[in-house]
Amino acid sequence: MLKNIIKSIINRFNNKLKNISIDYPKKTQISNNVFIGKNTVIRSRGGVTIGKNTVIACNVTILSANHDYNHGLPFSDDYILKPVIVGDNVWIGTGVIILPGITIGSNVVIGAGTIVNNNIPDNYIICNETKIKIIGTRESKNNG
Repeated sequence: MLKNIIKSIINRFNNKLKNISIDYPKKTQISNNVFIGKNTVIRSRGGVTIGKNTVIACNVTILSANHDYNHGLPFSDDYILKPVIVGDNVWIGTGVIILPGITIGSNVVIGAGTIVNNNIPDNYIICNETKIKIIGTRESKNNG
């Protein structure tokens, strides 16, 4: 009976982490009550900490390392490690990319598709200001 209970708990945990990639689990700290959406990638070579009550939507990428592109062509096999810290009560929207070395404060909301390349203080709501750009039109062909 105890074996079945333990198996049930493990299965529930595994289902929550289904389709999530964490390359360095030992360098990843995930607090209580955190939801991580599918297809999320956490590259934690430089360390990633995620605070409690945080929601990470699907298709999010968190990076804590980058190739050293200053030495070697096109880049060396060395990495520049910069930890990422996500505070408590954070909502990270679909498709967000968080770059190495970023600290996100508590009570922050990050809109879908945002590329986070600067630290975010507590209690901020952010999104990209990128507007669509029309680059041309298509000719319609009359087929009949």
